[in-house]
Amino acid sequence: MSAACWPSSKEPVYYATGDPALVLSYWQKDGNYLLTVINTSYSASKQVSFTLPAGFAGTSQSLFARMSNSLTLSGNSVTGTLQPQEVQVYQITPGSTPTPAPGFGGTYRLLARHSGKALDIYGAGLDDGAPAIQWAYGGGANQQWKIEQVDPAARLGSPAAAGLAGPETAAALSLYPNPSPDGKATLRLRAAKAQSATVFVRNPQGGLVGVFTVPVPAGATDWRLPSTLPKGTYFVQTTLDGKPQRFTLSVE
Repeated sequence: MSAACWPSSKEPVYYATGDPALVLSYWQKDGNYLLTVINTSYSASKQVSFTLPAGFAGTSQSLFARMSNSLTLSGNSVTGTLQPQEVQVYQITPGSTPTPAPGFGGTYRLLARHSGKALDIYGAGLDDGAPAIQWAYGGGANQQWKIEQVDPAARLGSPAAAGLAGPETAAALSLYPNPSPDGKATLRLRAAKAQSATVFVRNPQGGLVGVFTVPVPAGATDWRLPSTLPKGTYFVQTTLDGKPQRFTLSVE
């Protein structure tokens, strides 16, 4: 994994490791940084090798006193092996004032952990409601993102939260966790008005795996799939506010 700039935000940032079973996140706390590395695989060990951002090769301390330190932090490098279902958490005290990585221009690219592709505004659209897709990173302005601090009062469910609630809410469908480690997943549906949504789950061959009717109130709602899916890839489809929605779910 290549170097990245540490965030000033106190919200966790998830880094694209290239392995869906290997999860890396980091965030700021009281002037220090917390680094978490998780091997979500139930059976396979995972090799860890990545580089911390420039300027953050400070003092590290494992926060799991009763667990052996399976990772080695030397300078800016973190290496080691995580056993199945192993979790490691470290506190890093920077040795100097954080400085942006060379060439960093104040924007980020956001990569999907399952595909390695970038969050992209389709066609570089400038209008409200322009669709966001994933696409191979090419460095365009429509694939570069700023992370800005917002008013804590503007939270999900509040009309102040960038239009995420209220009658102007854009219809959307997603599932989590994705990938699912055990075949269980929860739908997150968002709509401008209350309605009943028919949800279809299909396999890659187009075969119908399940069909469900979900009551959707205005705004966002979560609904857990009632059945456990075997390993594989599934295409989940529905219609919200008269617009077709589709989401791809992976089960490991």
